[in-house]
Amino acid sequence: MSVRSLRYNSLMLGQTKYRSASTDRDAAAFLEAASIYKSDERKAIYELVRLLKQYGLWSKMRAIYPFIGGTATTHKWNLKDPRDSNAAYRLTFSGGWTHSATGAKPNGSNAYANTYFNSGLITRDSGHMAYYSKTNRTNPAGIEVEMGSLKSLPNSYNSLVAGFRISGVNYHTGRWCNNGGGTIAAMDVNTLGFYQVSRISTTDCKVRKNATLIVTDADTIGQTSGANIFIGSTNDHSTGSTDTPKDYSFRECSYASIGTGLTADECNAHYWAVDKYQRLLSRNV
Repeated sequence: MSVRSLRYNSLMLGQTKYRSASTDRDAAAFLEAASIYKSDERKAIYELVRLLKQYGLWSKMRAIYPFIGGTATTHKWNLKDPRDSNAAYRLTFSGGWTHSATGAKPNGSNAYANTYFNSGLITRDSGHMAYYSKTNRTNPAGIEVEMGSLKSLPNSYNSLVAGFRISGVNYHTGRWCNNGGGTIAAMDVNTLGFYQVSRISTTDCKVRKNATLIVTDADTIGQTSGANIFIGSTNDHSTGSTDTPKDYSFRECSYASIGTGLTADECNAHYWAVDKYQRLLSRNV
């Protein structure tokens, strides 16, 4: 299916599609586990699952966090595996979070969520992370990581960053993914929207915002960090194997995912699916 066809289909919201999707067992299992009963929220989840499956993305996802329902209890669930256990990668929130109908917002000082998803479960040459940011913070004090993990020896960085400041210069998009410690970055007008980092080979790692390619990684590939991925900060294993949050984020999250690498067309389809999901909930940016 072409990119244009995917985008056209993603805009078709007919009631027939909703009715046919309402029998999806994966969506139903999540809604039951998370105790989501509002009709608009249920409709949004069914449509998100339908589109991810239609676009061939469902099987590439290991963890999907829709941040729906407005509370820590409803925000913790993994759409791919809605069991209340570490093995199912449901979130455990720590520190100061603000939970609302628009998402989960970390306080930038001690808030993080453990996904229990070890970065080693993503192969060195194939992995993605995604984060829908609803906070425009374009003058950060330093590095503020939306999600990820790191280990300095061997150099391994698996992080997605919407905005950071280095040597007095603000960058509003940056990330590291299974590389040898270098940084790729680009300027951006704001930190609102859907950020994705995806590596699909040793030499192909790209960052996208919405449906736009921002920057390509030319760094030497390293290894995965072997640490659990955090949301709201990075998980620093530089000095050992103890989970240590670092570089806290202030940016509200209304969707996040972790999985195998996505091609350019798949990243675009992922954006259209998530964009529709946010629009159905009237919280798109």
